[in-house]
Amino acid sequence: MLSNITVLPDESLGGIKREYREVKRKAVTGERIKITAGPEAFFGQDFRRTIHEVTDVVGFNVKTTGKWKDGSVLNPAHDDYVVLEPTAAVYVDDPDGVGRKYRMVDRKAAVGERVIIVNEGRESCGGAYYRKGNVGYFVDYGQLYGNIRVSFDGTSRKCYVSPGDYRVLEPLTVAPLLSEQSAQDQAAATISALALRLDALTERMDALEAKVDAAYTTQPTTAVDTEVVLKAVRKFSEGLKRSVSDALKTPQQRRDEIVELAKADVKRLESKYQSMQEFEGAASFWPVGCEKYGKTPCHFVEYVVNRDKRTVIVLIRFLQSQRVDYRGVAKCAPGDVFNAHIGKAIALYRALGLDVPAEYLNVPEPTEVRVGDVVEGTSHSGSTGPVLETGHDGEENFVIYRNDTNQGYVNKCWSGVTRVIILDDTREEVPA
Repeated sequence: MLSNITVLPDESLGGIKREYREVKRKAVTGERIKITAGPEAFFGQDFRRTIHEVTDVVGFNVKTTGKWKDGSVLNPAHDDYVVLEPTAAVYVDDPDGVGRKYRMVDRKAAVGERVIIVNEGRESCGGAYYRKGNVGYFVDYGQLYGNIRVSFDGTSRKCYVSPGDYRVLEPLTVAPLLSEQSAQDQAAATISALALRLDALTERMDALEAKVDAAYTTQPTTAVDTEVVLKAVRKFSEGLKRSVSDALKTPQQRRDEIVELAKADVKRLESKYQSMQEFEGAASFWPVGCEKYGKTPCHFVEYVVNRDKRTVIVLIRFLQSQRVDYRGVAKCAPGDVFNAHIGKAIALYRALGLDVPAEYLNVPEPTEVRVGDVVEGTSHSGSTGPVLETGHDGEENFVIYRNDTNQGYVNKCWSGVTRVIILDDTREEVPA
């Protein structure tokens, strides 16, 4: 398994350690970079794995806060570094002093969940009551302005926090030196983290059921009301089970599942007759194959996949005149790995006027390089191409991929010496 994560203190969060994704692209002013090139690129000086902030971008180089031996400004070429993009993963010490890994999530907190301050808004009074990076437990909701009340770790303070000033900390796994622990200790740490998340989700469900019971005792309900409430409870319960199940899976397993879900969604939406009655607010779409609904086909779907621009466009055309009646676009965010199947699903949902499922907009990045992935080698400038073979030789993993700048040549990358960046994991031809 190849990794491209760097952990650094985030000063914008009070110095709390945060994971940064290493991305092979041109940096912009203010970003942090990590030098990947060896001494041969710096006249014998070794800057490998050093971290610097970009102060300016000039042509093929960036100026940084780093210095040469003579005190002059370090200005590496774009091929000599990777950009460090912040992720939502942070490392926070629990009250018992044990450091654990959490994911910052922008949602309402549940009673007992930990939160981290990310802004200093109205209720902070200019940082007097809470500051960025402060961590605490959600106690209850405030009564004004949508505030929440937080008990901060290690203090007796219970402060009201403005909405938007915090993120929920969802436990992932034990942070420090997990790979050096025994398998039994690692399993115990993982179970502990999952138990914390399960407890928080269970509290949310208990709170919902309490509200339902209170509603029944204070006002009469009809059979229709009861069915609506029961559907809401079932939906929440199913979401709880999915959340726990997802927490037990690796990021790669979740991504694989989402890709398969996207393929199935595209097939379902392409062939299903839709009407204003069936999907409120959705397009009226009669595709080829809707004869079983008693409808005459009048539309077909066309996909335009542009791997260079990392976009997928869906055009729903009128069968006879070829005019475009509906259009949807999906664009892969900078630094994310492109996948045409996910892009097709997102674009098709948008073309039909439907809400895009949240899982398509928050897909975990791949953690395994597989045959068919399109990768870029960090040690070969501009060297990109499909993976032809992966394997394990002695103590090191290797990746062999074709260099598209010279298709008669292949590169062999050893994980212990250099790494590859996954650009596209579609892994099969998608009609454009």
